[in-house]
Amino acid sequence: MKDPRPFLRKQFYKYAPRTRYFDGKVHMMRFMQATKGTPSTGLSYRDKIFRKLTGPIMDDPFVRTTTDREHVKTFIDGLLKRPAALATYSILRTEEDIAHADFSRDAWVRTTHSYVIPMIVREQTVIPRDTLKDWLATDYYHRFRERNYKGLTPGILVEPYFKDGARPTILVALCYKGEVSLLHTHGTDPQTGVSTRRYYSPNWEDLNFSIWDPVTPNALPKPETLDAFLDDCATISTPFEIVGVEALLYPDGSYAFFALSHCPDGGLAKVIPTEANDEFNARFFRKPPYGDTEEVT
Repeated sequence: MKDPRPFLRKQFYKYAPRTRYFDGKVHMMRFMQATKGTPSTGLSYRDKIFRKLTGPIMDDPFVRTTTDREHVKTFIDGLLKRPAALATYSILRTEEDIAHADFSRDAWVRTTHSYVIPMIVREQTVIPRDTLKDWLATDYYHRFRERNYKGLTPGILVEPYFKDGARPTILVALCYKGEVSLLHTHGTDPQTGVSTRRYYSPNWEDLNFSIWDPVTPNALPKPETLDAFLDDCATISTPFEIVGVEALLYPDGSYAFFALSHCPDGGLAKVIPTEANDEFNARFFRKPPYGDTEEVT
């Protein structure tokens, strides 16, 4: 007999009350499951993200607009006063669009209105168009109750991914109050297919820890364009207290921004190894000896 729980869970989230109180309870359960604890009054990255997830900021139209993967690119280009965001080949809005779309071999495909693991066209024997239709129909807010996704217009983005045949690395800057606190690379182990990450300081000191995913086995050489990247991320993050600025980094040092994450890791992720948790929090908030912020509220 087929396990009914995934279907029942989907129906529960779909028809459950759409209130901040209910959303907060959902996030509390997720938080406790992931961290084996409850949000505390002490200062930690996860506590602050949890409060953000359940607070009024997620209803801010500006936060929602910059959550949308299509609109955020216009926002980034406008802030930096140059084309700095990833280009767009096409946006698919309907099932008919998906049925008749052509996909460049150098492209990746993702959604404008939800979080999915992007589909890399070159790795597909046949384009799974039914999967793309499911993506288009998915209401991310109904499933995960992250309010900044509520009411976003569905769309499928087709964008350049490979550059001159070279595969990029995903590079993310975690920013606090307009400054980069931490960097991490995000990829997939080619041997196992497992998602991995590795964290660095803003001056590219290898920290040899991760969040959520296993630590990437080998550190990445310092990008030649790191200083320019940090300056751009500081500019992009200025309007927000906490935000993740996500980019594709190519072997030649060039980069293209593709998303902002207003709740990096949903505030629920574990630091790996757990012994690095205090260091992660201190670095994120730039507390001594990693910065000059004496107290964070």
